[in-house]
Amino acid sequence: MPNHAPNGGVAETAVSLSAGAEPIQPAPDADSETSHGEDAKRSAKDEARKAEKQARKAAREQEKIARAEAKEAEKQRKKANEKTEAAVVEKAAKARSASEEDSESSRPSKPKGRKLRFEGSMDREEVASYLEAITKGLRKGSIHFRQGEDGIELTPNERVALSVKVSSKGDAQRLALEVEWDDETSPELAIVVG
Repeated sequence: MPNHAPNGGVAETAVSLSAGAEPIQPAPDADSETSHGEDAKRSAKDEARKAEKQARKAAREQEKIARAEAKEAEKQRKKANEKTEAAVVEKAAKARSASEEDSESSRPSKPKGRKLRFEGSMDREEVASYLEAITKGLRKGSIHFRQGEDGIELTPNERVALSVKVSSKGDAQRLALEVEWDDETSPELAIVVG
């Protein structure tokens, strides 16, 4: 209720603040409101940048996960292919072995082969002598090998296969000669028309 002053106007009411009460703030002026608006805009831009940065980070993480999954899938595919290839090779080997056993059982049996083997260190001249003896035997068509009580006679064909392997690695050097031929006494092919 307003107090009436003696001149007919409204008297001002005095308000006292008690301890702990907050003082009344003056109304903000126009400059202060503009400053708050700019701060709000900056804050919104900062939030937008943070959100964009987080989105990029999340996208990179997703790419990283996708690459890792693709790499793992490729590993699994390769492993499966290797298993399949190994199974195919094993089947082929078994089939070859079975085929060889069948063809061997249909052929007349041959005596088991004999082998002699010699390895040792000797002078270069000794090695040359051995090779010359082998060369003479090749030219004659008969080479005799003896080792103790055991002996083998080889009778090379007119046409032989020769394999020469040479390697040099550091101080180690190697020369390997291999001469092969088939037995000429193989049965002739007969075609029977029925």
